[in-house]
Parts: sequence; structure tokens; C-alpha cells
Amino acid sequence: MPDPQSEQGTSDSSPRAAAESNGAPFDTVVIVGRGGYGAAPREELDRVVSTLAGAGCYRDVRYAFMEQGKPALPAVLEECMAAGARRLLIVPALVPMDATLRWWLPLAIRDWVRENVAEDAMEVVLAPPLGDSEYLGEAVSAAVTDVHNCVEVRDDPNITDRERSWNLIPAHGRQVFLCHGPRCTLANAPKTWAYFQEKLRDSRLRGEQGVMTVRTGCLYPCDLGPMMVVHPDGTWYGGVDEAAVDRIVAEHLVDGEAVPEYACVPGAPARSRPGSEGS
Repeated sequence: MPDPQSEQGTSDSSPRAAAESNGAPFDTVVIVGRGGYGAAPREELDRVVSTLAGAGCYRDVRYAFMEQGKPALPAVLEECMAAGARRLLIVPALVPMDATLRWWLPLAIRDWVRENVAEDAMEVVLAPPLGDSEYLGEAVSAAVTDVHNCVEVRDDPNITDRERSWNLIPAHGRQVFLCHGPRCTLANAPKTWAYFQEKLRDSRLRGEQGVMTVRTGCLYPCDLGPMMVVHPDGTWYGGVDEAAVDRIVAEHLVDGEAVPEYACVPGAPARSRPGSEGS
């Protein structure tokens, strides 16, 4: 199927003209999903983006993930800004959306804008969560009514048995968890993860005495993120960026010594982000 993300913004004359004639208040829209691995989450949001882009009211329509998936929200916001977005609408398509995320997401987006967007360069607006929309119930009702030719699950030929192959723990010396929860994702955890994998390959840290890596949901404490935990050592790291990865790989995973500048001690008094000024 075509990639709506790659097609948006390549030519803005027709969509821009449509937006101006229709009085659309935004030139760019970003649909935010929860996230997930593999192609399925991207394909679902591709369809949403295609429908919205097909209306011809917006110059650029994209999607982003809050956690555990690409493209992550910070990267998409950077792409929109580079593409010349002037008025950008973020739509949280998260159903349900928990109370903590309702409180935190507006603050996080505001902080990102303050840190990354020059004054008057781009206006960013956050829409109410999709679950608050009066139209959501109508959409679900239409989807239920539109189901035809259903097959009882015991007779459904599309449900196939799978080989029981997920029953082997790979040999490893250490296991490293890197948080991909919403707050760590907004703090560039996906970029850190990719860099971490590259450093592990370069350092040949695989095999029986090597490193097994896992992306996780929220590890806490979010304000020290991105968070990393190394087991069986029980070492927690906060503020893990590329500079921290360089040292953790070289000093901890290769030489066996924790990196105190980024280490966080469970139960210790609250502190600023490790590796930052004043930590």
C-alpha cells in the first residue's frame, strides 16, 4: 500500500489551496497512537492518515507513536517543523486515555515546543483525546453494523495454529532494559535505543556472555528518563543519551564497572536528571 507519510508535504500547492478555500485552521495534523511492534500498528494509522489527507484540507497529515514504535512523536514533530508547518494540530487517538497521560501529555508537548521551536516559528495545538469526542460512539456503531459474513471462531479459516517456538531463553550474560514508555519516548528513547544497538554490534556484545536487550513500558521514575536497567547487576541509569550509552557500553558492559555519573540508587533522595548540570 502507498505510504501516506512519505507522500505528505511533497507538493503543497493543491492541499494548501484547498485548506485556504475551506478555511481549515491548521496546515498540519499529527495523529498520535499508543504504539506497538511490527507493521500492523503502522498500517492501521496509515489508513487513518489516508482518509484525513484525502479530504484535501491539510498540507501535511502524519502519524506518530507515544511508545514502543516508530515513528516516535518527537521525531515527527521535528519533521513537521522542518517541512515548514505553521499551525500544527496534535490529535491523541488513544482509547482509553488514562488520567496520568491526560495530565502529562499537554505539559510534555508544551515543554518540547518551548525547547525546540523559535518564537512565532510554529504554533502547536493539542486536541482533546479521541475518547472525548461525541462522534466516537457513532464510529463504533457504524463499524459494528457494517460487519457481514462473520464466521464463528472455531470454524474461521483465517485463524491458524502457530508453531510453539517462543519457549527458549537465549543465552546471555546480562539483560538490559531500556524504557520506551510515553515520557521516555518523548525524551528520545527510540533514538537512544537505535544508537545502543549499534554500539553493541560494534563492541561484539552478543553470544553466551553477551547482552540481551529489551524495550519496555514505563520503568519509573519518568523525570529521570530515558531510564535503563542492567541485570543481574541491578544498576539503574537515568538521562541515558548517546553520550551515556558510550560510557555504559565501554565501562559497564565491557569492563564491568558501573558509571556513577548516570547511575540512580533506588530509595535515594530525589535528584535532577543524571548527566545534566546540577545532578
